[in-house]
Amino acid sequence: MLIFLFSKCNRMISHILKDILKKMLFNSLTYEKALTGDLAPFSPFSFLPPITDEKGFYLGVDEIKRPVFLDVSRLPSLHGIILGTTGSGKSTLARHLALEANKHGIKVWIIDPHGEIAYEKVVVKLLKGVLLDLSVEGFDIFNPSGWVPEDYFHTLAEIAVTSYQLPDFLVFDLQKTLLDIYTDSNQPKLLAVPQIRGLVENILSFLGKKRISNLIDKNVYVTFRGRKGRLSLNRQRLGLLSLLARLDGEMMKNANNTKTKLMIIVDEAHDLFKLREGSFLSQLYRESRKFGYSIVSLVQIPGFLPPDIYSLAGFMIFLSGPKEYVEELKLVSYLRKENLEWLLYSVKGNAVLVKQGDPRPRNIILRICKQVIDENNHS
Repeated sequence: MLIFLFSKCNRMISHILKDILKKMLFNSLTYEKALTGDLAPFSPFSFLPPITDEKGFYLGVDEIKRPVFLDVSRLPSLHGIILGTTGSGKSTLARHLALEANKHGIKVWIIDPHGEIAYEKVVVKLLKGVLLDLSVEGFDIFNPSGWVPEDYFHTLAEIAVTSYQLPDFLVFDLQKTLLDIYTDSNQPKLLAVPQIRGLVENILSFLGKKRISNLIDKNVYVTFRGRKGRLSLNRQRLGLLSLLARLDGEMMKNANNTKTKLMIIVDEAHDLFKLREGSFLSQLYRESRKFGYSIVSLVQIPGFLPPDIYSLAGFMIFLSGPKEYVEELKLVSYLRKENLEWLLYSVKGNAVLVKQGDPRPRNIILRICKQVIDENNHS
């Protein structure tokens, strides 16, 4: 009886495989389409990873040495997250992505709180970009261009209060004070309140000559560490998010399609963006793709970004690391056993690529462009 059942199962599997091969040969179906659903386990090709994009940002190769690309045109958004522990290669990969974006006509802003010379060389030297050091110079932070003024100053007030982790009730008073200053009203009475006065002074410390409207079509390197030394983390958050609010207004004003024109890479995003769910950062991830720009966050620990950010990212790249880090990755994305082992028991340079809309994570070996490697060696 067992022999009869085994023989019958073999015949059923044989018929299924023949049907699959016929469809692949005569209907010109791709492997990806032919091997989906319940039939995939019966196929001799099911151990192969799915066919990757054939154009876009070059990332490296997969386990069988096929080139792996990140096709921007096929992603719902170019928002991205790069996760990796200290020394795993996040900033090196970020510089590589910057050069790949440039090849596709996409401008790049790199936000670097540490002032790494390798970042500056890539943006200013290789991409002929502009340096903006927020520790010594400012921008037109009081210009609500592209916004309704009341909405802009409410957002600015919310950013300031959140950055300094103060009570929410201060947002309304701060917004009113900022509007009074903007409209050249008499000395705002609320400046007598120490907390309001302190927040206004910190906001005004970023007021300067740089006009964001003149920077949106340029590559820009933004740092917080110059001749006056590194700014406090609270002021860095305030400066960065205020800068993004100004940029958001200019991009809204100039948006004519959803094609990505600008990619913003934020290093140490787990510190700069350590904000609550539903914050201004979440709003940017949700809406900025409609205005032609994207944000790529570099993060050390998955739990340091608001959960809704992960659901809004068009792609995520996980770098190799220790067991505790790899285990935590399961909280933000579905990773199979082979993906976890690829990250846990691998050398530096191995990564897993996850794209929104594709449930299959890809094990990849990163191939960093020579220009980035050369700059690393000379830094």
